[in-house]
Amino acid sequence: MAHYKLILIFLLTSMSSSLAASEIYKCTVDGKITLQDFPCKDDYKYGMTELDTFDGWKYGMNILAFKQQAKMKKLPINPGTSAIYSQYNEKYVNSQPDARIYNYSSTIAGQKANVALFFTQKTQVLYRIKVNFFVVLLPSEEKQYFYTSLVNQLSAKYG
Repeated sequence: MAHYKLILIFLLTSMSSSLAASEIYKCTVDGKITLQDFPCKDDYKYGMTELDTFDGWKYGMNILAFKQQAKMKKLPINPGTSAIYSQYNEKYVNSQPDARIYNYSSTIAGQKANVALFFTQKTQVLYRIKVNFFVVLLPSEEKQYFYTSLVNQLSAKYG
């Protein structure tokens, strides 16, 4: 009987930790407070001013529009966080229909970067863009110049 209690406690603990891992957002929609599993409309536009776009992607665009635009650009997007293909592959892009993170490699501000696009689970709209630059191998003086240049470019574009 003691084993059953331990198993039950373990199951309840693991279930509660997975529920706690999913974020809940408290938003005001049409004057009413709602709880949802994706960021509030104003939250996913954070920091964006002119046109609410980055590298051609518009915050709030849906996942189907994103895939269509990537296909037109022949952009090698990859579902998930790993980059497997270096060329556009429609079969691979659509191989994970539940994927909500897509990434690709790009050159931004003259440096190689990995761009990850995050879409909400429920409404499937773009709410976050994460860019990782590969500047580890640059000499420290060039790194400093790159960061200063990047801040200036982003400040000029987005304010």
